[in-house]
Amino acid sequence: MKRLALTVFVATTAGAAFGHSAASADLSTKAPAYKAVPAVTPTYSWSGCYIGGQAGGGWSHSNWTNRVSEVPWADFNPGDGISYHASGWIGGGQLGCNYQIDRQWVLGIEGTIAGAGIKGSRLDTVFGQQDDTYSNKITALYTITGRLGYAWNDWMLYGKGGFASARVDWAAVDTSGVNQGAGQASLWHQGWTVGAGLDHALSSGFIVGIEYGYVGLNAKTGQFGDTTGSYLNDVTPSHIHTVVGRLSYKFSGPFGR
Repeated sequence: MKRLALTVFVATTAGAAFGHSAASADLSTKAPAYKAVPAVTPTYSWSGCYIGGQAGGGWSHSNWTNRVSEVPWADFNPGDGISYHASGWIGGGQLGCNYQIDRQWVLGIEGTIAGAGIKGSRLDTVFGQQDDTYSNKITALYTITGRLGYAWNDWMLYGKGGFASARVDWAAVDTSGVNQGAGQASLWHQGWTVGAGLDHALSSGFIVGIEYGYVGLNAKTGQFGDTTGSYLNDVTPSHIHTVVGRLSYKFSGPFGR
């Protein structure tokens, strides 16, 4: 009897152990392995229209070249000229739209309008009685440009190029010696511009950036003089460089995604 009971106990224990092992093996082969879902990095879209402001500084090279010189106060002979550097502040606003054609490339168009105080002057110590002072001040600068950008998520490096126009106040003064006089002219100069910048989009919808611009403008003929005479000069605010910080806000709209 004891032998029979022992046999039944051994058989029951072995069967239970075997069943547990089989169940474990079955679960291990049938249950799918759990894999963590990879994190998805959000991709910023540069498509949309924006408006903003900019501020910074600029410098230029100013040129005067005499065409016709009439007494009594003009010291330049025809063909004589003078040049000097100008510098100062610039600030204004921008309005534009971008369209991102894939993950990297962004096409855009932008217009800017800015006031400026880029000015300079020089006392002529070369010609005539060496007592004439020449000066100019860039008071406004406008641009319309196309832009091409290369983006990586919320950063974008871009280049730009297009049309530029500037208003410049010119003045010539001779206040000493025998031949005295003064004259001034406000002229609009047209030309072209190129530049480059770096933008960073913030999560709030604002875009901050920094931009360099180069402006080349045409020469204009200004007549400087008073009742005693005429002073006809070709004047050019050439080689204008600007560096500005920018802050823009991008709207959702027909180009937004």
